[in-house]
Amino acid sequence: MMSSGISKNASRKRRASGTGGYRQENKTLKWQGKQYRTYTNKLVPAKPKREREFYETDSAKQGTYLMGLINIGNIKRIAESSRRQCSIFYTVSDGSGNLVLVCKGTFLNIFAITSKKIEILVKKKMSETDKRKGNSQSKFTENDRQLVRYHIMSIPRDVSHYSRQKSEKEYLSPDLNIHRLHRAFLEKFPDSRVTYKYYRLVFLKDFPNLSFYCPRVDTCRTCDKLNCEVQAQISSSKTAKTQLELHHRKVEKSLAALKEDTVVSQKPESILSCITMDQQQVLFVPTLTHLDMFYHSQLSCYNFGIHLSDSNSAFMCMWNESIGGRGGNEIASCLLRVLNMGITDKRHITIWCDNCAGQNKNRMVLFVRIFLVSTGVFESIEQKFFVSGYSIMACDRDFALIEKRKRTLKSFVTNDLHDVVRSSKYSRPFSVVNMEELGFFDIQAAATVLSTPKALTSARQFM
Repeated sequence: MMSSGISKNASRKRRASGTGGYRQENKTLKWQGKQYRTYTNKLVPAKPKREREFYETDSAKQGTYLMGLINIGNIKRIAESSRRQCSIFYTVSDGSGNLVLVCKGTFLNIFAITSKKIEILVKKKMSETDKRKGNSQSKFTENDRQLVRYHIMSIPRDVSHYSRQKSEKEYLSPDLNIHRLHRAFLEKFPDSRVTYKYYRLVFLKDFPNLSFYCPRVDTCRTCDKLNCEVQAQISSSKTAKTQLELHHRKVEKSLAALKEDTVVSQKPESILSCITMDQQQVLFVPTLTHLDMFYHSQLSCYNFGIHLSDSNSAFMCMWNESIGGRGGNEIASCLLRVLNMGITDKRHITIWCDNCAGQNKNRMVLFVRIFLVSTGVFESIEQKFFVSGYSIMACDRDFALIEKRKRTLKSFVTNDLHDVVRSSKYSRPFSVVNMEELGFFDIQAAATVLSTPKALTSARQFM
Protein backbone atom coordinates (compact mmCIF):
# COMPACT_ATOMS: atom_id res chain seq x y z
CA MET A 1 0.00 0.00 0.00
CA MET A 2 1.40 3.33 -1.02
CA SER A 3 1.82 6.01 1.58
CA SER A 4 -0.07 9.24 1.07
CA GLY A 5 2.82 11.26 2.46
CA ILE A 6 5.46 12.81 0.24
CA SER A 7 9.00 11.51 0.61
CA LYS A 8 11.62 13.99 1.66
CA ASN A 9 13.95 12.73 -1.05
CA ALA A 10 11.54 13.02 -3.98
CA SER A 11 14.34 13.09 -6.53
CA ARG A 12 15.86 9.84 -7.77
CA LYS A 13 19.28 11.49 -7.89
CA ARG A 14 21.58 10.49 -5.03
CA ARG A 15 22.03 13.18 -2.43
CA ALA A 16 25.56 14.33 -1.70
CA SER A 17 26.87 13.53 1.76
CA GLY A 18 27.17 16.74 3.79
CA THR A 19 27.24 20.19 2.31
CA GLY A 20 29.87 19.52 -0.33
CA GLY A 21 29.81 15.76 -0.73
CA TYR A 22 31.91 13.03 0.87
CA ARG A 23 34.95 13.47 -1.36
CA GLN A 24 34.78 17.25 -1.21
CA GLU A 25 34.79 17.14 2.59
CA ASN A 26 37.84 14.86 2.53
CA LYS A 27 39.59 17.19 0.13
CA THR A 28 38.96 20.14 2.44
CA LEU A 29 40.30 18.20 5.44
CA LYS A 30 43.36 17.24 3.44
CA TRP A 31 44.07 20.88 2.52
CA GLN A 32 43.79 21.84 6.17
CA GLY A 33 46.17 19.08 7.29
CA LYS A 34 43.55 17.39 9.44
CA GLN A 35 42.69 13.75 9.89
CA TYR A 36 40.41 12.29 7.21
CA ARG A 37 39.24 8.92 5.90
CA THR A 38 39.78 7.97 2.28
CA TYR A 39 37.16 6.58 -0.08
CA THR A 40 38.48 3.07 0.68
CA ASN A 41 37.93 3.68 4.43
CA LYS A 42 41.62 4.17 5.16
CA LEU A 43 42.35 6.55 8.04
CA VAL A 44 44.96 9.21 7.28
CA PRO A 45 46.37 10.90 10.38
CA ALA A 46 46.65 14.64 10.77
CA LYS A 47 49.76 16.35 9.46
CA PRO A 48 52.33 17.77 11.87
CA LYS A 49 51.49 21.25 13.12
CA ARG A 50 54.49 22.92 11.56
CA GLU A 51 52.64 25.44 9.42
CA ARG A 52 49.29 26.00 11.16
CA GLU A 53 48.46 29.15 9.15
CA PHE A 54 49.35 27.34 5.94
CA TYR A 55 46.92 24.49 6.53
CA GLU A 56 44.06 26.75 7.64
CA THR A 57 43.91 28.43 4.21
CA ASP A 58 42.23 27.03 1.11
CA SER A 59 43.94 25.31 -1.80
CA ALA A 60 44.29 28.46 -3.94
CA LYS A 61 46.05 30.44 -1.20
CA GLN A 62 48.27 27.45 -0.38
CA GLY A 63 49.34 27.28 -4.02
CA THR A 64 50.11 31.01 -4.09
CA TYR A 65 52.23 30.70 -0.95
CA LEU A 66 54.17 27.71 -2.30
CA MET A 67 54.80 29.39 -5.65
CA GLY A 68 56.44 32.24 -3.75
CA LEU A 69 58.89 29.76 -2.22
CA ILE A 70 59.75 28.13 -5.54
CA ASN A 71 62.29 29.79 -7.85
CA ILE A 72 62.97 28.82 -11.44
CA GLY A 73 66.40 29.44 -12.97
CA ASN A 74 68.54 28.46 -15.92
CA ILE A 75 70.36 25.15 -16.15
CA LYS A 76 74.08 25.44 -15.31
CA ARG A 77 75.16 22.10 -16.76
CA ILE A 78 73.15 20.62 -19.61
CA ALA A 79 73.48 16.89 -20.21
CA GLU A 80 73.22 15.56 -23.73
CA SER A 81 70.38 13.14 -23.02
CA SER A 82 68.49 15.40 -20.56
CA ARG A 83 65.15 16.99 -21.39
CA ARG A 84 65.35 19.50 -18.56
CA GLN A 85 64.71 23.06 -19.58
CA CYS A 86 65.16 24.77 -16.22
CA SER A 87 66.41 24.34 -12.65
CA ILE A 88 64.00 24.55 -9.72
CA PHE A 89 65.12 25.90 -6.34
CA TYR A 90 63.09 25.33 -3.17
CA THR A 91 63.27 27.67 -0.18
CA VAL A 92 61.65 27.80 3.26
CA SER A 93 61.59 30.40 6.00
CA ASP A 94 64.00 29.99 8.92
CA GLY A 95 61.69 31.78 11.34
CA SER A 96 63.61 35.08 11.25
CA GLY A 97 62.38 36.24 7.85
CA ASN A 98 65.20 34.74 5.80
CA LEU A 99 64.74 32.08 3.12
CA VAL A 100 66.88 28.99 3.31
CA LEU A 101 67.58 26.82 0.27
CA VAL A 102 66.45 23.20 0.78
CA CYS A 103 66.14 20.13 -1.37
CA LYS A 104 62.93 18.96 -2.96
CA GLY A 105 62.42 16.10 -0.52
CA THR A 106 62.74 18.38 2.51
CA PHE A 107 60.34 20.85 0.92
CA LEU A 108 57.77 18.09 0.38
CA ASN A 109 58.12 16.80 3.93
CA ILE A 110 57.83 20.23 5.53
CA PHE A 111 54.53 21.02 3.84
CA ALA A 112 53.36 17.39 3.58
CA ILE A 113 52.52 17.68 -0.09
CA THR A 114 53.11 15.39 -3.04
CA SER A 115 55.47 15.78 -5.96
CA LYS A 116 52.50 16.06 -8.32
CA LYS A 117 51.38 19.29 -6.65
CA ILE A 118 54.88 20.74 -7.08
CA GLU A 119 54.83 19.79 -10.76
CA ILE A 120 51.51 21.59 -11.27
CA LEU A 121 52.73 24.72 -9.48
CA VAL A 122 55.92 24.84 -11.54
CA LYS A 123 53.93 24.62 -14.80
CA LYS A 124 51.71 27.49 -13.67
CA LYS A 125 54.71 29.59 -12.67
CA MET A 126 56.61 29.12 -15.91
CA SER A 127 55.63 31.65 -18.58
CA GLU A 128 55.73 29.97 -21.95
CA THR A 129 56.51 31.75 -25.17
CA ASP A 130 53.41 33.23 -26.82
CA LYS A 131 52.71 30.98 -29.77
CA ARG A 132 50.09 33.25 -31.27
CA LYS A 133 51.12 34.94 -34.49
CA GLY A 134 51.00 38.65 -34.95
CA ASN A 135 49.25 40.45 -37.76
CA SER A 136 50.44 38.68 -40.86
CA GLN A 137 51.22 40.83 -43.83
CA SER A 138 48.29 41.06 -46.22
CA LYS A 139 48.75 39.39 -49.57
CA PHE A 140 46.94 42.29 -51.21
CA THR A 141 48.90 45.41 -52.06
CA GLU A 142 47.91 49.05 -52.17
CA ASN A 143 47.48 48.71 -55.93
CA ASP A 144 44.80 46.07 -55.38
CA ARG A 145 43.00 48.35 -52.97
CA GLN A 146 43.10 51.28 -55.39
CA LEU A 147 41.83 49.03 -58.17
CA VAL A 148 38.83 48.02 -56.07
CA ARG A 149 38.17 51.66 -55.19
CA TYR A 150 38.33 52.63 -58.86
CA HIS A 151 35.81 49.95 -59.78
CA ILE A 152 33.35 50.92 -57.03
CA MET A 153 33.60 54.61 -57.92
CA SER A 154 32.80 53.81 -61.55
CA ILE A 155 29.35 52.45 -60.62
CA PRO A 156 26.53 55.01 -61.11
CA ARG A 157 24.90 56.13 -57.89
CA ASP A 158 22.08 58.33 -56.71
CA VAL A 159 21.52 60.62 -53.75
CA SER A 160 18.76 60.30 -51.19
CA HIS A 161 15.27 60.83 -52.55
CA TYR A 162 14.18 62.93 -49.58
CA SER A 163 17.02 64.11 -47.29
CA ARG A 164 19.74 65.39 -49.60
CA GLN A 165 20.75 68.25 -47.30
CA LYS A 166 20.84 66.30 -44.03
CA SER A 167 22.69 63.23 -45.32
CA GLU A 168 25.64 62.47 -47.57
CA LYS A 169 24.33 58.97 -48.16
CA GLU A 170 24.55 57.67 -51.72
CA TYR A 171 22.77 54.66 -53.13
CA LEU A 172 23.57 52.12 -55.80
CA SER A 173 20.97 50.37 -57.88
CA PRO A 174 18.73 47.94 -55.96
CA ASP A 175 19.59 45.29 -58.57
CA LEU A 176 23.19 45.22 -57.30
CA ASN A 177 24.86 43.77 -54.24
CA ILE A 178 28.45 43.18 -53.17
CA HIS A 179 28.51 39.70 -54.71
CA ARG A 180 27.47 41.05 -58.11
CA LEU A 181 29.94 43.90 -57.86
CA HIS A 182 32.75 41.46 -57.12
CA ARG A 183 31.79 39.27 -60.08
CA ALA A 184 31.74 42.33 -62.32
CA PHE A 185 35.15 43.30 -60.95
CA LEU A 186 36.63 39.90 -61.83
CA GLU A 187 35.13 40.08 -65.32
CA LYS A 188 36.69 43.49 -65.86
CA PHE A 189 40.03 42.57 -64.25
CA PRO A 190 40.45 38.81 -64.78
CA ASP A 191 44.11 38.83 -63.69
CA SER A 192 43.34 40.31 -60.28
CA ARG A 193 43.72 38.16 -57.16
CA VAL A 194 41.17 40.15 -55.13
CA THR A 195 38.81 37.87 -53.24
CA TYR A 196 35.23 38.60 -52.29
CA LYS A 197 36.22 39.01 -48.65
CA TYR A 198 38.80 41.68 -49.47
CA TYR A 199 36.45 43.41 -51.93
CA ARG A 200 33.74 43.57 -49.26
CA LEU A 201 36.25 44.89 -46.71
CA VAL A 202 37.25 47.76 -49.01
CA PHE A 203 33.59 48.49 -49.81
CA LEU A 204 32.58 48.75 -46.16
CA LYS A 205 35.70 50.55 -44.92
CA ASP A 206 36.35 53.06 -47.71
CA PHE A 207 32.73 53.78 -48.67
CA PRO A 208 30.76 54.12 -45.41
CA ASN A 209 28.13 56.37 -47.03
CA LEU A 210 27.45 54.04 -49.93
CA SER A 211 24.58 51.58 -49.78
CA PHE A 212 21.95 49.80 -51.85
CA TYR A 213 18.41 51.13 -51.80
CA CYS A 214 15.22 49.20 -52.24
CA PRO A 215 13.09 49.92 -55.32
CA ARG A 216 10.83 52.87 -54.59
CA VAL A 217 7.12 52.73 -55.20
CA ASP A 218 4.78 55.66 -55.71
CA THR A 219 7.66 57.84 -56.84
CA CYS A 220 7.39 61.36 -58.14
CA ARG A 221 6.27 61.54 -61.75
CA THR A 222 8.22 64.74 -62.37
CA CYS A 223 11.42 63.27 -60.91
CA ASP A 224 11.14 60.13 -63.05
CA LYS A 225 10.60 62.14 -66.22
CA LEU A 226 13.44 64.59 -65.61
CA ASN A 227 15.82 61.84 -64.49
CA CYS A 228 15.20 59.96 -67.73
CA GLU A 229 16.01 63.09 -69.73
CA VAL A 230 19.20 63.67 -67.74
CA GLN A 231 20.36 60.05 -68.09
CA ALA A 232 19.58 60.04 -71.83
CA GLN A 233 21.87 63.09 -72.30
CA ILE A 234 19.71 64.60 -74.99
CA SER A 235 19.88 68.21 -76.05
CA SER A 236 17.46 69.29 -73.33
CA SER A 237 19.30 67.43 -70.55
CA LYS A 238 20.79 70.63 -69.12
CA THR A 239 17.37 72.20 -68.91
CA ALA A 240 15.98 69.03 -67.34
CA LYS A 241 18.77 69.01 -64.77
CA THR A 242 17.97 72.60 -63.82
CA GLN A 243 14.28 71.80 -63.57
CA LEU A 244 15.05 68.76 -61.44
CA GLU A 245 17.12 70.84 -59.04
CA LEU A 246 14.35 73.45 -58.83
CA HIS A 247 11.81 70.69 -58.23
CA HIS A 248 13.89 69.28 -55.36
CA ARG A 249 14.18 72.71 -53.80
CA LYS A 250 10.40 73.01 -53.81
CA VAL A 251 10.19 69.65 -52.09
CA GLU A 252 12.68 70.72 -49.45
CA LYS A 253 10.74 73.93 -48.93
CA SER A 254 7.48 72.06 -48.34
CA LEU A 255 9.09 69.60 -45.92
CA ALA A 256 10.73 72.46 -44.04
CA ALA A 257 7.35 74.21 -43.79
CA LEU A 258 5.74 71.05 -42.35
CA LYS A 259 8.53 70.73 -39.81
CA GLU A 260 8.15 74.37 -38.81
CA ASP A 261 4.37 74.04 -38.37
CA THR A 262 4.88 70.91 -36.26
CA VAL A 263 7.42 72.59 -34.00
CA VAL A 264 5.24 75.69 -33.58
CA SER A 265 2.14 73.63 -32.74
CA GLN A 266 4.00 71.74 -29.99
CA LYS A 267 5.03 74.87 -28.11
CA PRO A 268 3.11 75.40 -24.85
CA GLU A 269 1.96 78.91 -25.74
CA SER A 270 1.07 78.07 -29.35
CA ILE A 271 -2.42 78.84 -30.69
CA LEU A 272 -1.84 76.78 -33.84
CA SER A 273 -2.73 73.11 -34.23
CA CYS A 274 -1.10 71.10 -37.02
CA ILE A 275 -2.68 67.93 -38.40
CA THR A 276 -1.79 65.61 -41.27
CA MET A 277 -4.27 63.35 -43.01
CA ASP A 278 -3.95 60.55 -45.53
CA GLN A 279 -5.69 57.44 -46.79
CA GLN A 280 -4.15 54.05 -46.08
CA GLN A 281 -4.02 51.36 -48.74
CA VAL A 282 -7.01 49.04 -48.87
CA LEU A 283 -7.29 46.43 -46.11
CA PHE A 284 -8.99 43.14 -46.92
CA VAL A 285 -10.94 40.73 -44.73
CA PRO A 286 -11.00 37.86 -44.02
CA THR A 287 -7.25 37.23 -43.79
CA LEU A 288 -7.01 33.64 -44.97
CA THR A 289 -4.23 31.89 -46.85
CA HIS A 290 -5.78 28.77 -48.40
CA LEU A 291 -5.85 28.54 -52.18
CA ASP A 292 -9.59 29.05 -52.58
CA MET A 293 -9.28 32.62 -51.29
CA PHE A 294 -7.31 33.59 -54.39
CA TYR A 295 -10.41 32.96 -56.51
CA HIS A 296 -12.88 34.88 -54.33
CA SER A 297 -13.36 38.57 -53.77
CA GLN A 298 -12.65 39.84 -50.28
CA LEU A 299 -14.30 42.70 -48.45
CA SER A 300 -12.39 45.96 -48.93
CA CYS A 301 -11.99 48.06 -45.81
CA TYR A 302 -10.80 51.66 -45.78
CA ASN A 303 -8.86 53.61 -43.18
CA PHE A 304 -8.47 57.37 -43.24
CA GLY A 305 -5.87 58.58 -40.75
CA ILE A 306 -5.73 62.00 -39.10
CA HIS A 307 -2.60 62.68 -37.02
CA LEU A 308 -2.59 65.51 -34.49
CA SER A 309 1.01 66.73 -34.17
CA ASP A 310 0.32 68.72 -30.99
CA SER A 311 -0.17 65.65 -28.80
CA ASN A 312 1.24 63.05 -31.23
CA SER A 313 -2.12 61.26 -31.27
CA ALA A 314 -3.86 59.70 -34.25
CA PHE A 315 -7.49 59.06 -35.18
CA MET A 316 -8.38 56.28 -37.63
CA CYS A 317 -11.72 56.57 -39.44
CA MET A 318 -12.65 53.09 -40.67
CA TRP A 319 -15.43 51.74 -42.88
CA ASN A 320 -15.92 49.10 -45.57
CA GLU A 321 -16.97 49.21 -49.20
CA SER A 322 -20.60 48.39 -48.38
CA ILE A 323 -20.91 51.69 -46.49
CA GLY A 324 -19.12 54.04 -48.86
CA GLY A 325 -16.24 54.55 -51.24
CA ARG A 326 -13.08 56.62 -51.05
CA GLY A 327 -14.29 59.81 -52.64
CA GLY A 328 -14.30 63.39 -51.48
CA ASN A 329 -17.63 63.03 -49.65
CA GLU A 330 -16.29 60.25 -47.39
CA ILE A 331 -13.02 62.07 -46.70
CA ALA A 332 -14.81 65.32 -45.88
CA SER A 333 -17.22 63.46 -43.56
CA CYS A 334 -14.30 61.86 -41.69
CA LEU A 335 -12.58 65.22 -41.33
CA LEU A 336 -15.78 66.82 -40.03
CA ARG A 337 -16.38 63.99 -37.54
CA VAL A 338 -12.88 64.15 -36.08
CA LEU A 339 -12.63 67.94 -35.87
CA ASN A 340 -16.02 68.07 -34.13
CA MET A 341 -14.80 65.62 -31.46
CA GLY A 342 -12.90 68.35 -29.64
CA ILE A 343 -9.47 66.89 -30.30
CA THR A 344 -7.89 70.28 -29.65
CA ASP A 345 -8.88 73.50 -27.92
CA LYS A 346 -6.80 75.66 -30.27
CA ARG A 347 -8.61 77.98 -32.63
CA HIS A 348 -6.29 77.88 -35.63
CA ILE A 349 -5.78 74.71 -37.66
CA THR A 350 -3.23 73.86 -40.36
CA ILE A 351 -4.01 70.76 -42.45
CA TRP A 352 -1.31 69.00 -44.46
CA CYS A 353 -2.28 66.44 -47.10
CA ASP A 354 -1.25 65.12 -50.50
CA ASN A 355 -2.33 66.40 -53.89
CA CYS A 356 -5.07 63.83 -54.57
CA ALA A 357 -7.87 65.92 -56.09
CA GLY A 358 -10.57 63.28 -55.64
CA GLN A 359 -9.97 63.05 -51.88
CA ASN A 360 -8.35 66.22 -50.54
CA LYS A 361 -8.42 68.97 -53.14
CA ASN A 362 -12.14 69.35 -53.83
CA ARG A 363 -15.07 71.52 -52.85
CA MET A 364 -16.35 69.02 -50.26
CA VAL A 365 -13.25 69.48 -48.09
CA LEU A 366 -13.37 73.21 -48.77
CA PHE A 367 -17.01 73.26 -47.62
CA VAL A 368 -16.06 71.54 -44.34
CA ARG A 369 -13.42 74.18 -43.70
CA ILE A 370 -15.87 77.00 -44.39
CA PHE A 371 -18.55 75.32 -42.26
CA LEU A 372 -16.29 74.87 -39.22
CA VAL A 373 -15.07 78.46 -39.38
CA SER A 374 -18.53 79.95 -39.97
CA THR A 375 -20.03 78.01 -37.05
CA GLY A 376 -17.31 79.27 -34.71
CA VAL A 377 -15.62 75.94 -34.04
CA PHE A 378 -12.34 77.39 -35.32
CA GLU A 379 -11.22 80.85 -36.29
CA SER A 380 -9.13 79.76 -39.27
CA ILE A 381 -8.33 76.54 -41.13
CA GLU A 382 -5.43 76.56 -43.57
CA GLN A 383 -4.85 73.64 -45.92
CA LYS A 384 -1.42 72.97 -47.42
CA PHE A 385 -0.46 70.41 -50.03
CA PHE A 386 2.76 68.49 -50.55
CA VAL A 387 4.56 68.26 -53.86
CA SER A 388 3.32 65.19 -55.72
CA GLY A 389 5.35 62.12 -54.83
CA TYR A 390 6.83 63.64 -51.67
CA SER A 391 3.98 63.43 -49.16
CA ILE A 392 6.08 62.39 -46.16
CA MET A 393 3.99 62.75 -43.04
CA ALA A 394 3.30 61.22 -39.65
CA CYS A 395 0.33 59.28 -41.04
CA ASP A 396 2.70 57.12 -43.08
CA ARG A 397 4.49 56.05 -39.90
CA ASP A 398 1.15 55.28 -38.28
CA PHE A 399 0.12 53.13 -41.23
CA ALA A 400 3.44 51.28 -41.08
CA LEU A 401 2.71 50.28 -37.47
CA ILE A 402 -0.72 49.02 -38.51
CA GLU A 403 0.71 46.97 -41.38
CA LYS A 404 3.31 45.47 -39.07
CA ARG A 405 0.67 44.50 -36.53
CA LYS A 406 -1.65 43.15 -39.22
CA ARG A 407 0.99 40.64 -40.32
CA THR A 408 0.88 38.98 -36.90
CA LEU A 409 -2.91 38.93 -36.37
CA LYS A 410 -5.61 37.44 -38.54
CA SER A 411 -8.72 39.49 -39.23
CA PHE A 412 -11.96 37.76 -40.15
CA VAL A 413 -14.45 40.63 -39.77
CA THR A 414 -14.18 44.40 -39.74
CA ASN A 415 -14.22 44.54 -35.94
CA ASP A 416 -11.04 42.45 -35.95
CA LEU A 417 -9.40 45.17 -38.02
CA HIS A 418 -10.43 47.72 -35.41
CA ASP A 419 -8.68 45.64 -32.75
CA VAL A 420 -5.59 45.43 -34.94
CA VAL A 421 -5.47 49.20 -35.26
CA ARG A 422 -5.99 49.77 -31.53
CA SER A 423 -3.22 47.34 -30.59
CA SER A 424 -0.72 48.62 -33.16
CA LYS A 425 0.72 51.21 -30.78
CA TYR A 426 1.13 50.79 -27.03
CA SER A 427 1.96 54.36 -26.04
CA ARG A 428 -0.94 56.62 -27.01
CA PRO A 429 -2.92 53.98 -28.94
CA PHE A 430 -4.77 54.93 -32.08
CA SER A 431 -8.38 56.05 -31.62
CA VAL A 432 -10.73 54.22 -33.98
CA VAL A 433 -13.67 56.20 -35.36
CA ASN A 434 -16.23 53.67 -36.61
CA MET A 435 -17.82 55.36 -39.60
CA GLU A 436 -20.10 52.35 -40.09
CA GLU A 437 -21.98 53.37 -36.94
CA LEU A 438 -21.72 57.15 -37.29
CA GLY A 439 -22.44 57.26 -41.02
CA PHE A 440 -21.44 59.81 -43.65
CA PHE A 441 -22.85 63.25 -44.35
CA ASP A 442 -24.11 64.24 -47.78
CA ILE A 443 -21.55 67.00 -48.04
CA GLN A 444 -21.48 66.76 -51.81
CA ALA A 445 -25.07 67.99 -52.03
CA ALA A 446 -24.41 70.76 -49.51
CA ALA A 447 -21.29 71.88 -51.37
CA THR A 448 -23.20 72.52 -54.61
CA VAL A 449 -23.86 76.05 -53.39
CA LEU A 450 -20.15 76.72 -53.77
CA SER A 451 -18.86 77.72 -57.15
CA THR A 452 -16.17 75.44 -58.51
CA PRO A 453 -13.02 77.52 -59.00
CA LYS A 454 -10.42 76.55 -61.54
CA ALA A 455 -7.75 76.79 -58.85
CA LEU A 456 -8.27 76.62 -55.10
CA THR A 457 -6.46 79.87 -54.37
CA SER A 458 -7.57 79.75 -50.74
CA ALA A 459 -5.37 76.68 -50.22
CA ARG A 460 -1.63 77.11 -50.07
CA GLN A 461 0.31 74.77 -52.30
CA PHE A 462 4.06 74.26 -52.68
CA MET A 463 4.25 73.62 -56.41
